[in-house]
Amino acid sequence: MVLGSGHNRDFMGLYSGLFATTPHLSTLLTPDNSIIATNAYAGHGDTMAALSAALSNRSVVPLEQAVSLGALMAAADVHTVYLSNCNRFGLLGTDLSGVARGFDEAIFLAESRWSTPPSDAALIPALSQVLSTLDPQANNLVVVQLNGLQSPYPSTSALSSHWTQGQIGNIVPDEAPTLSAYLNSLRAQDEVLASLITTAQAHPAFMGLIYCSDYGQALDAGHNWAAYEPAMARIPLLFTFAPRYAARYGDKLTALRQQRTQFWVNDQLFDLVLDLMAITSPTAHPERSLAASAYEVPDSPLAADAAYQLPRQLPTLPQPQRTQLTLHRSDSLMKFAYAHNLGLTRAEIDLSYDPQVGLCLNHNGCKRGDALLQDFLQAHRSKLETLWLDIKDLTTANEPAISALLHEMDERYDLKAIALVESSYPEALPPLIAAGWQTSYYLPWAALLDPMTQAQTAESVLQSITDYGLTGVSYDSAAFDWVNAQIQAGRWPQLKQYLWDLSIDLSSSDIAGQMAQYEPATIVLAPLHTYFDY
Repeated sequence: MVLGSGHNRDFMGLYSGLFATTPHLSTLLTPDNSIIATNAYAGHGDTMAALSAALSNRSVVPLEQAVSLGALMAAADVHTVYLSNCNRFGLLGTDLSGVARGFDEAIFLAESRWSTPPSDAALIPALSQVLSTLDPQANNLVVVQLNGLQSPYPSTSALSSHWTQGQIGNIVPDEAPTLSAYLNSLRAQDEVLASLITTAQAHPAFMGLIYCSDYGQALDAGHNWAAYEPAMARIPLLFTFAPRYAARYGDKLTALRQQRTQFWVNDQLFDLVLDLMAITSPTAHPERSLAASAYEVPDSPLAADAAYQLPRQLPTLPQPQRTQLTLHRSDSLMKFAYAHNLGLTRAEIDLSYDPQVGLCLNHNGCKRGDALLQDFLQAHRSKLETLWLDIKDLTTANEPAISALLHEMDERYDLKAIALVESSYPEALPPLIAAGWQTSYYLPWAALLDPMTQAQTAESVLQSITDYGLTGVSYDSAAFDWVNAQIQAGRWPQLKQYLWDLSIDLSSSDIAGQMAQYEPATIVLAPLHTYFDY
C-alpha cells in the first residue's frame, strides 16, 4: 500500500487528461491490470488525522475500542512493514509513528523533527531493500508513505508554461506559478509512483498494490480545512494486481470495477484492505469496502461536491432538462475542458468585439491574453452540443463585421448548428435571423421588474419583438414568472426563452428539482465553480 500526500486527482492526467502529469502511470496501469476509483475523497485535511482514521477502524467504533491495521494484521499472521519518508516527529510534537503502531517494522527515512525528508525517490531503493528481506512464502503487507506534494512546490521545467487568462482564467497571474509548480510536482511523483509499483511487481510474491492520498490540495488554500473547499478532499484511489490475484479473487475485482465510480472516503481504507486481503475479523465492517458486493455508500457532507454529483446525476435527468442545462460563463479554455470531464456538453461564453482581434472571450472588452472565439471552437467544437454566444458589442454598427466573423466560424466549425447569438441591441439581430442563426434579445429584465419602469419597458420590448421579428428572449430567472405571465396572457407572442439562474447548485443531490420550474425554457444557465473561472 502506497500513501501519498496532497495529491489532487483533478490535475492527474490519468483521471482528467487536462494536463500531462501522469505519463508513466497512464502507461503502466491498464484496464487489464488495474482499477481506478473516480470518486475517492479524503476524510481529513491533516496527515495524522487522515492516516489515523485510514489505518484503523476508529471512525466507526468508540476510540477506546479502535484497532489499528498493524495490530489486526499481526493477529492474522501477516508480517507488516511501515516505510515512511516523513519525519517521525513533527515540529508541533506529533508522533507519526503512532499510525504505524502494531506494525512489525517501522522505518522512517527522516527520523529527526529538524531534518528535511529526502526526495521521495529515496523510497525506491528503500522499498527494494525491504522487499528483499520478506519471506515470499509468508503473508506480507508493506505500507510506503510518501512525503508527497508539499508546498512550496519545487521548481522544475518539465511542465512549465506561460499561462494566459484565456487558457486558465483568473488564476493568472496570482496562482499561475503555483499551478505550474504543482503540475511539475505531480509529474515528479508520477515517476516515483511508477517505480514503486514496478519494484513491488517484481517481487515473486506480489499480489496487489493500493495507492491513495491522505488529502487533496486546493491551489489557493492548500489543505487548510478551516477554509474548506472540495478540491482539498478529491484524492486518487488506484489498485493494480497480479494475474494470480485476479484468478483467485476475481469476485472482489468484479465488485471493485462495478463500484469504482461510487463515493468513497479514505476513512474506509481499513476495511478495503482487509477485504482485498481476504481477512475476516469481528472488527471489520465489510459494507465499507468498495470491493464488497454489499458496499454501502457512506452518508457524508463531502458528497456535496459538483465533481461527484454532476457525473452521477446528468445521465438520470429527464431529457428536457439534459438539453436545458448549460454551463454559465465558460470564458477560459480550461474551464469548459474541466466541465466537459464532468459530463457537460453545453456552454455559454461572453464575447467582446475588437476590430483588431475579432471576438474575444471576455465580459468586459478585449484584453491581451484573451482567447478568441476560434480558439474556443478549435479546442472544443467536437464536444459541444450548444454554445450560447453572449456578444456584448453586437450593435447595428458592428453587426456586418461580427456577422462576417460568425459566417467564417460557421464554415470552419459548423457553428450555426449549435449556436445561440445573443445581443442587448434588438435592432442588430434581423440580418442574423435572416441568415438562419438562432438569436436572442437580452431583455432589460431588471427594468421589467421595477414598478416605476415596468409598463414603459414592457411596451418597448413588445415593440422591438414586433418590429424586428424576434423569436427568442434571454433574461435572469428573477423575471421568469413575469415573462411567462405576459406570454400566457397573450400580451407577448410565443417566444423561445433562454435564462440563467445563478442560484442553481450543481453540487446538490437534486439538480432536477431545482430546474423543474423552468420547463418552458429552452436553455437554463447554471454556475459551476472551477479553478479556471474567468
